[in-house]
Amino acid sequence: MITLDDAIDLIPKSLIRKITSVELISESNNRAYKLLSDKREYFLRLDGPSAKNLGVDREREVRIQKIAADAGFAPQILFEDYENGTLLTQSIQGSQWTKDDFQNPKKIISLVELLLKLHSLPLSGFTLNPSEVAHNYLSNITNDSEYYNFSKKCFDVIKKTQTSENKCFCHNDIHAANIIQNNSLYLLDWEYAYDNDPMFEIASISVCNNLRKEEESFLLDEYIAGSNIHTGEGYQEQKRLFEAINFLWLVSHQSIKPARETENLLRAIHNNNLI
Repeated sequence: MITLDDAIDLIPKSLIRKITSVELISESNNRAYKLLSDKREYFLRLDGPSAKNLGVDREREVRIQKIAADAGFAPQILFEDYENGTLLTQSIQGSQWTKDDFQNPKKIISLVELLLKLHSLPLSGFTLNPSEVAHNYLSNITNDSEYYNFSKKCFDVIKKTQTSENKCFCHNDIHAANIIQNNSLYLLDWEYAYDNDPMFEIASISVCNNLRKEEESFLLDEYIAGSNIHTGEGYQEQKRLFEAINFLWLVSHQSIKPARETENLLRAIHNNNLI
């Protein structure tokens, strides 16, 4: 992995002349920093230890985020070196959502409005292949893992799920921490973005944010009401598909970088047979 100092050295001085402070924001999956220069804030994201093993494609991420940024849904990319896992963007000023925001109907409606616009963008040309993604995650899980048999069950679910022909431009990882609100909504972290079934997108929002049944139903109903195309058909199948992929991601990530929070999630899903 590239070091912070080496990454900063890669950034052209024409972009940032003098960095006055560096603040570590997160190192849970990737390494994220806030840079301050001439009273302006920047966001610097570097690969974490799990990026390569989780099969993250930084070139695809950059190309998709540039489309989203030009449409006003993502931070503008100022500098990228995807071979070294380095991404510098504008810092979006605003408040970061929490899971409590999904209890506010007005906020869910604003998110649905964003989704409908996002899903109306031209296809990026990068289509999610669930079996390929799942196979990569499964390769990180050893057969002596207590979750190996359940992981195989998830993989079988994914293989048996028919490929959806209903594709649109999707983010696929809209948990609360990836939503920034000011006068508009912006989405962060585009590393799992692909052209995908919009019902997968809705399902991922529900699962990632642990929505209650009434919140999930309101989100789905508002999306269907605002769309002239989507009827909600196939939602439960796409939700089960996401849950299976998400479990494999959690086990894979835990095998690379163990964390108590991840272990608690795995046990809850596994013990309750939630797939």
